[in-house]
Amino acid sequence: EDTVIQPPEYHPVLTVRLQRRGPADPTRVFLAGSRFGETAEGEALWARFQASVAAVRMKSPDLVGEIDASPEVEHGTVVRTLDGFVAAGLTDVRFRGTRAR
Repeated sequence: EDTVIQPPEYHPVLTVRLQRRGPADPTRVFLAGSRFGETAEGEALWARFQASVAAVRMKSPDLVGEIDASPEVEHGTVVRTLDGFVAAGLTDVRFRGTRAR
């Protein structure tokens, strides 16, 4: 009996990297490898983020989101990033762990 091996599915991935040096520093947001802004911008940052994700998703309906946060990033910022993906219609979101120092 022949076994047919199915090739893995590949989906385009939109990665958001969240970096924070320490408690007194704002979190820097990078989208698809480019600096996007800082959380100190408040809601303006998240509105731009949501609009950008929605625009990419329109071109790639099978898009997968990925959040890569440094250990210093606050939990609420990670959740806000996830909320932005979901509000843009992207519900397949993965998390990449960052090695602790």
